[in-house]
Amino acid sequence: MRIETAVSREEFAAAYLSAVGKSDAAKGDGRLTSDRFVGMAYGIYEKLIEGSKKANLTAILSPDGVAQRHILDSLIPYLFLEKRGIVKDGVRIADVGCGAGFPTLPIAAFAASCGVALSVTAIDSTAKKIRFLTETAGSLGISGIDAVSGRAEELARPGGGFREKYGLTVARAVAPLPVVLELTAPFVKTGGYVTAYKGREDEEESAASIAGKLGLTGPEKIAYTLPSGDARTFFIYEKAAPTPARYPRPYAKIVSNK
Repeated sequence: MRIETAVSREEFAAAYLSAVGKSDAAKGDGRLTSDRFVGMAYGIYEKLIEGSKKANLTAILSPDGVAQRHILDSLIPYLFLEKRGIVKDGVRIADVGCGAGFPTLPIAAFAASCGVALSVTAIDSTAKKIRFLTETAGSLGISGIDAVSGRAEELARPGGGFREKYGLTVARAVAPLPVVLELTAPFVKTGGYVTAYKGREDEEESAASIAGKLGLTGPEKIAYTLPSGDARTFFIYEKAAPTPARYPRPYAKIVSNK
């Protein structure tokens, strides 16, 4: 396990503010560069460095890497959703496959810094990552997060308590798009939205069949590029009808599509 030492707040802030300034999708939004949010972003970075000394949370630990590929990459799609009126006061969000807390931690921290009350349920099958997320949110005073350790395909089954309870799901770096849709769509109520952070935009065709079966329409695709040059595509599907009870299938069947 690689051991990193956290840089000072000033050094991290310089890396983060530089990334925001170089991002066409983010620059000019003063909320991203407020002292309050920059302090919260540094807190997330600092806790990530500390937590990675105890567990393998992520391979991305440099100040610039965390600023761009964890913080900013989590927030750019949030800004698009905000403009669309999809994220707003009181919306319930499920982050499926949240890992060490991305996008949960950045979006909850950003919303709090803007006075927006979100309710985010962060779901991951790795208990140590859920513990890290819970401890980090508590330490930094980020409210509105409920972290759950479990498998998405089990939690979203009928009678599981999580099915069709949310207005929005987010999933970042989880699996191929068809798999992501089947794991996440059952969490969303009719009229809500299923979204996916992806590195490529050529997965849409492979997901078309399962999207329709799950009750989804779309997608709307939003392309953006990080200052590092990494290309991203953010997919937004609308939940037009309830997901049939047979979904989600056991994970092996989802992956094999049989």
